Amino acid sequence: MVAAEIGVGIAAAVLKEDVKTSFVSVVRNSVSEYSKNPDIQNLFDKIQTEFKCCGSESSIDYTSTGQSVPSSCTDSDTGLAYQEGCSNKIIAFFEKYLIAVVVAAFAFAILQILSIVFTVCIIRAIKSGDTE
Repeated sequence: MVAAEIGVGIAAAVLKEDVKTSFVSVVRNSVSEYSKNPDIQNLFDKIQTEFKCCGSESSIDYTSTGQSVPSSCTDSDTGLAYQEGCSNKIIAFFEKYLIAVVVAAFAFAILQILSIVFTVCIIRAIKSGDTE
């Protein structure tokens, strides 16, 4: 289990750019389905409102697919569409908290290793006590 956690951590670090590229692609494809799928529409409305972003790269993602720019893409004060796409905003959000997650995972792995070491020590102590 500890080895698997370490392996996943290493894979995540090595494949970081591939994951980003895949994520941007998924977001772009989802934006093209915005007007056709109510679940995607609800999700993107929440994301665009929360992150103050529009589309995957920009509002052009909507207009280039024949859709109108949703109201969740616009600043309620100015009425203008947000300029920054949601892909970059979401990636930046996860990168901001990535270090905390990595540190927590590393600490958890160390606790697991220490638990294994202490368990082995206890088992050996019990076995040596039985033979005396």
